[in-house]
Amino acid sequence: MEILDNENIDFKELNIIGISDNTLRDEKIIFINNLIKNEKFNICMVHQPSIWDDVSENIDVMLSGHTHKGQIFPFNFLVKQKFKYIYGEYQLNNGTLFVSSGAGTWGPRMRLGSFNEILKINLSTQ
Repeated sequence: MEILDNENIDFKELNIIGISDNTLRDEKIIFINNLIKNEKFNICMVHQPSIWDDVSENIDVMLSGHTHKGQIFPFNFLVKQKFKYIYGEYQLNNGTLFVSSGAGTWGPRMRLGSFNEILKINLSTQ
């Protein structure tokens, strides 16, 4: 397993970009824009989906989490107020953002009104 810490790796027709959560917001955008390869399909993994609006023109697929889909009812309503992209699939420009509720938790080790998940995404040339 290779950890991509503000780095990318080529795999066949894919350019896979990994951005550290400890990087400042503007630096994340700069790293992504510098790691884009226009001739490849660009996949970006970044913990927080908050930069999607800034990178969606150049990223084909972005994978994020962070929000835990609100994790505990009724706090999910507060999370929805703070985050534009809380859970699910979003389309912008020519890109797709997937925000997962994640496999773990934050704070209390419980969920109420959300669930743990691991996404399985199939990429196809068709």
